[in-house]
Amino acid sequence: MKKKEEAIYYERSEGADNQFKKTNFDDNQLEYIKLFVSGCHPTEIQKNMNLTSAQLTNLKSNIRYKLDASNDFEMIKRVFTYGILKREDYVEKEIKDIALRKAAEIIHSGMIQNSKGVDLYAEVYNALLSFYHELEYDELLLKMDIKENRLAK
Repeated sequence: MKKKEEAIYYERSEGADNQFKKTNFDDNQLEYIKLFVSGCHPTEIQKNMNLTSAQLTNLKSNIRYKLDASNDFEMIKRVFTYGILKREDYVEKEIKDIALRKAAEIIHSGMIQNSKGVDLYAEVYNALLSFYHELEYDELLLKMDIKENRLAK
């Protein structure tokens, strides 16, 4: 018998006592979250999970309610923030490699360690911008490579 999968996180409850309450996600909710975060289209999720449109809408609404998320972006952010899913499990290997290489460059350059205040902000911003441009360039090369492979066939 398959063990029931369950994710638990703690959210701040309403009221002045500032207590935390336990929130659980059932198998269907976790499956939906994983598929959604993986980039599956809602119709794909609906088909994969064998749900009607109404069931899919209800499932997503319940998840967003539990996460107190008003939109999809907040839902995904909170899924990672609350540790329901691990962010590193949903990042492509190429992006991880670029990120690690960039992080090493930033650390070894010494610029960030020696900067403070506005200069630190500028250094971090420039490093992130450089990282973003490298990702864009790699994606462009990948698309060109895929297109060339299709034309060669």
